[in-house]
Amino acid sequence: MDVFSHGLWTGAVAKTVNLKKEKTLRVWLAVIFGIFPDVFAFAAAFVFLGYIKLTGGKSPFMIRPGKVEAPISQEPFILRLTHYFYNFSHSLFIFFIIFALVAWYYKKPVLEMGG
Repeated sequence: MDVFSHGLWTGAVAKTVNLKKEKTLRVWLAVIFGIFPDVFAFAAAFVFLGYIKLTGGKSPFMIRPGKVEAPISQEPFILRLTHYFYNFSHSLFIFFIIFALVAWYYKKPVLEMGG
């Protein structure tokens, strides 16, 4: 739900800014930048746990030719990885670095990244 709320809030703020400014923001781009940190953080867990669900609990880490292994839960690893990705993608320091690189590349700040 957090991803959807970030997208909705970012879209609402971009629309409001467009009412007040002459240079309009691209709402769709602001929404993408608004949801990107959460999508980045939770995509690995979503894909991995979806794979586990579809294969009936067979982890890709357990498959070795010629050996039968007992199912091993990978959830603690995925939870730690998701936590790391979440902290990385929600860092103000990382945001400023990426914002500066994008502004340098395009020779102007991309204000939609403020979402």
